[in-house]
Amino acid sequence: MENVSFNGYNENVITLPAADGVVKGSIVKVSENYKVSNCADGNQFLGVVVNIRGGYAAVQTKGYFKLKKAGSIGLGFQELAASSSTVIKALGGGVPCQVIAVDSKYVEFII
Repeated sequence: MENVSFNGYNENVITLPAADGVVKGSIVKVSENYKVSNCADGNQFLGVVVNIRGGYAAVQTKGYFKLKKAGSIGLGFQELAASSSTVIKALGGGVPCQVIAVDSKYVEFII
């Protein structure tokens, strides 16, 4: 919807050391004490990398997200998990989210 924006809503960002391969836009998890790495299929995620510099990742952990999706995801309360380091999917036991929009390629949700 072109006249609606959720950008900036309740965003929380933390900075942590990043494993090799983590880039801006990566869906990440905590892999070691205070360190993030790219998610694999089925992983619960910590958040999405919004910036990376000098081996450190700024990870958005709360707020509004728009990510590529795999499979079918319904509107409303859903549990989401990584399908890869750049794609999200519905999965029981995943991260509780409020899905506000879905199309054939993307899911928009709030944590």
